[in-house]
Amino acid sequence: MRFEISESDKVITTHAGLSLVGELLAKTQLKERLNGIRLPGQTAPQLSNAEVAFSYIGLLCQGKSDFDHIEPFCRDKFYRLALDLREVPSSPTLRQRLDLAADSADWPTCSARRVGRPAAPHAHDDQPCVLALRRTGV
Repeated sequence: MRFEISESDKVITTHAGLSLVGELLAKTQLKERLNGIRLPGQTAPQLSNAEVAFSYIGLLCQGKSDFDHIEPFCRDKFYRLALDLREVPSSPTLRQRLDLAADSADWPTCSARRVGRPAAPHAHDDQPCVLALRRTGV
């Protein structure tokens, strides 16, 4: 899903920045790599590995690390759209799946692979990272 960022007088959700996180995640091919991993006891899971991982990444991007913080987002349409999720896992599902993933030999290799240049500038980069935003008439 593509989002257009523009100036507005409308009320903005506190987690609006997740739309940019979702766009960056879409460029990493992480979804395909995570979904290619079979975890023990998960032959046909209702939620994909990517949906679980992206849901938790969404929490971490907001400075929330407790699994229970996912609960308000289970019913949040914007959260699902921004991170391209069919469904947001409950806190028990999130906890259990990430516990299974922690024991998987494939999971760390899959998620740690770097794809291209970092999205954010680093102190040692000689070129700034620019995010182009298009302003539309209000």
